Amino acid sequence: GIFGVLKDFKELYREDPERVLRRSAPFILRRTKDKLLKELPKKEERELFLEMSPVQKEIYTRTIAEVREEVALAYEDRPEHQAGIVALAAILRLRQVCVSPELLGKPLEEPAPKFQYMADQLEELQAEGNAALVFSQFIGGLDQMELVAKARGIAYLRMDGRTPVVQRKELVRAFQDEQGPSFFFISLKTGGVGLNLTRANYVFHLDPWWNPAVENQASDRAHRIGQKRAVYVQRLIMQHSIEARMLELKAQKAELFRQLVEEPGGKAVRGGFSKSDFDYLLNGE
Repeated sequence: GIFGVLKDFKELYREDPERVLRRSAPFILRRTKDKLLKELPKKEERELFLEMSPVQKEIYTRTIAEVREEVALAYEDRPEHQAGIVALAAILRLRQVCVSPELLGKPLEEPAPKFQYMADQLEELQAEGNAALVFSQFIGGLDQMELVAKARGIAYLRMDGRTPVVQRKELVRAFQDEQGPSFFFISLKTGGVGLNLTRANYVFHLDPWWNPAVENQASDRAHRIGQKRAVYVQRLIMQHSIEARMLELKAQKAELFRQLVEEPGGKAVRGGFSKSDFDYLLNGE
């Protein structure tokens, strides 16, 4: 009850965000992994920026024109909440094109750049005796990973939302076995929590997600107690695309989160996810 009713809270936060932070400070206790689990090996994270293929870029350009028009009409004709749903659905198409136009049913003569890169990575990591987790939010992304792995003759495991719970335990056990397949393709939400996959020392994210905490939880399936080697996390991002914009937007939101939970006395950053965020994602390079 320290913030009152929702209407009062919104008004208070808009007028005096520092007061909100001061009120909440005595009730926040946050213990982060890097401070508690000092025996863990290092975790290195980086983004790899890839260029679209000519065909992919052409499809992306057409799709972004369609999306701009849909989003503009939605915000003109509908309440903001409904327009936001329309905009997210439209933006989803752009994100799928960034992974591969095949996710939208548009066939390609050769794998999209992300999967060409991953095919080479799988071969290299396997030759070096490494193991990896590959996360995607899209079932189609996992389907494409299966195709490139089969084309290169590489053994793998796969788990997504359709995998029965009993079978998931068996898949985890098979991956943790040093004699089992070295690569595990997992949907982001299915594999984000509750799994111990410390055999992997490489983690790949095929597509970025809005909330960095969700990605971090997935990466930490490998970087947790029991891990003996350094863990390398790589995010595949298409240059000059909505994915690159998402990284920038996530950084802004991460700063807001950091100030809310780590610097209750600091200067607050205002704003939620708004139409201006959509405009930022859609417009410009």
